[in-house]
Amino acid sequence: AVILVAGAVLIFTNLTDRPLWQDEAGTALLSQTVLKFGVPKGFDGVNYLSQVRGIEYGRNMMWRWHGWLTFYIEAVSLKIFGGNTFAARLPSALFGVLNIFLVYLLTLRLFNDRKTALIAALICALCVPHILLARQARYLTLEILLALTAFCAYTGVDGLKGRRAAVYAVSMFMLFHVIHVVFAAAVAAICVHAVIFDRGKMKKTFLLSGIVTAVNLPFLLTIYKIGITEAQPGLKNPFTVLSVLKGYAVTFYENMAVPLALLGAGAGLAVWFLYGRRAKGVAGPRTADVMLPVLIVLFNFAVMPLASGLNDFRQIVLAVPASIVLPALCIGLAFNSAAWAGVLCIIIAVSGRSMHSYIYEITHKFNSGIRASCRYLQENAQKGDIVATSYGDLPLKFYTGLKVIYPYWGEDMSAVRNAKWVIYRGYNISPALCQ
Repeated sequence: AVILVAGAVLIFTNLTDRPLWQDEAGTALLSQTVLKFGVPKGFDGVNYLSQVRGIEYGRNMMWRWHGWLTFYIEAVSLKIFGGNTFAARLPSALFGVLNIFLVYLLTLRLFNDRKTALIAALICALCVPHILLARQARYLTLEILLALTAFCAYTGVDGLKGRRAAVYAVSMFMLFHVIHVVFAAAVAAICVHAVIFDRGKMKKTFLLSGIVTAVNLPFLLTIYKIGITEAQPGLKNPFTVLSVLKGYAVTFYENMAVPLALLGAGAGLAVWFLYGRRAKGVAGPRTADVMLPVLIVLFNFAVMPLASGLNDFRQIVLAVPASIVLPALCIGLAFNSAAWAGVLCIIIAVSGRSMHSYIYEITHKFNSGIRASCRYLQENAQKGDIVATSYGDLPLKFYTGLKVIYPYWGEDMSAVRNAKWVIYRGYNISPALCQ
C-alpha cells in the first residue's frame, strides 16, 4: 500500500502543469469525436486531425492506425470532467498506478516470493520512464496494464484454469483494440513460452489465443485495415528494419539504464553469494519462470521494427515491466543471500539522476511554446479566426477550438492566405506555409 501511494504521488503531482503535447492532444481530440459521432474520426467539424497526410484514416474518415478502446475510455473521462488537461490524462495516470500492483502480482506469481514482488513494485513505482508514460494522455499504460493482466492469468500452476482463462481472453481481446501490433507480440511470447517451457498449458494457450485472434481478424481486415508499407514506406528495405531495431536497442538502454544497472548489480551479487557458498539453501528460480519476461522483451523488439519506422521508446513499452521483473528477481536473490546486498541495489534504484531530474520537473513551473501560444490565442483571438502553424496544431485545436491549418494534413493550403494568426515553430517548416 505504501509503494502504491508513493507511486500515485509521483504520477499525479502537478499532472496538469504542462499542456498536452501534439500526440496527447490528438488522442483527446479523437476522443471528443467519439462523443460527437460515436466513432473516432479525422474531422471534428472544424479541423482535420492528422499528422501524416491523413494516412491514419480510412473510409468515412474513421481512425485506423490502431485500436479504438483508448478513445472510448478517454471520452468517458472528458464527458465527466470536461475538455481539459486533467480529464485527458486521468485514465492513463490511473492505469499507471494499477500497473505497479500488476508488476507486483506478476512477479509474485512467477517466483512465489513476496519480497521479490515488493522489490519489483518499488522499482516500478520509482521507474521514471514508466511514470512519464503514465503522465501522458496516450494508450501506453493501458497497453501495459492489459498485457500484464494476460501474463498474470497465464503464469503459475493454475494459469489459464477456470476464471483465469476468461481473464486471459478478455484482456487479450481488449489489448488488440488498443494496439494490435503489441497484441501480436504478447500472444507470440506466451505461445512460444508454452511450447518450450510449459507444454501442459500449450493446448489451452493456443486455443484461447486462436479464438481471440479469429474474433478480432475481421476488425483488422475492415476498420483497422492499413498496409504496413503504406504507413511506413521505408520498411520495404530490410536494412531499414535492422537500422530501426538498432535504434530501439539504443533508445531502450538510454531510458531503462537504472533497471538494467540493477539487473547487472543484482545478478552479480546473487551469483557471487550463491556460488561462493555464502547462501546455501537459497533456492533459485525456474528457467521457465525467468524466460517469460525474457521472451516478452524479445518479441516486443522483434515485432515493432516491422510495424513502425520510428525508434521511439513508446513503441517498446511492453518491454518495460518485463525489464523491471528481472532486476527485481536478481535483487531478491541478492537480498536473500545478504541483506546489505539487496539494500545496496535498492539505493542504486532511488539515487539515479533521472529521479532527481523528475522531482525537479514536477516541483517547478515551465512555460512552453505550446502553453504560450494557446494562452495568447485564448486571450486575443476571436471566434472564427484562422490560425496557421508549422507544428503544435493539435494542442491549439484542443485548447482554443479555432480553425487551425497544419501543412502535413494535406489539405488545401490556399486557406493560409485567410489566416489571421501565423505561428512559426522550429520544427517541420513547410514551404507551403512559408509561401
